[in-house]
Amino acid sequence: MPLITQVIRGGEPLGMKRGWGGFHIAALALAASFDSGQGPFADPAGIYKQDLPGLAYYPDAPFPVNRQVVFYLADYGALGLTPLNGGSYTLTRKQAFMDLADGEVLRLEPGDVLIAQRQ
Repeated sequence: MPLITQVIRGGEPLGMKRGWGGFHIAALALAASFDSGQGPFADPAGIYKQDLPGLAYYPDAPFPVNRQVVFYLADYGALGLTPLNGGSYTLTRKQAFMDLADGEVLRLEPGDVLIAQRQ
């Protein structure tokens, strides 16, 4: 079953310059968890066991997402532990995430609907 992922902003799907990948799935899972304060990934300070450059500046700066976090959160079982388990989540605050593998930044806005569901 493929995982359908989207960000709906103002009723329109948000396009990704390089297409969707594991980083985007992890960012959606973290965004929903941080925003809701629910689940095992709700605390940004608890995601990493060590300090990463930039981590102390979140939410004013993009939250750094490394390959280990991408690998873990792109797994179906981990997604089930986030608010995305219901299929979608609507953000209440602004957030940003940086892919440490290539420097891509995903910026999310209040009202964005995050979708991750199996079809």
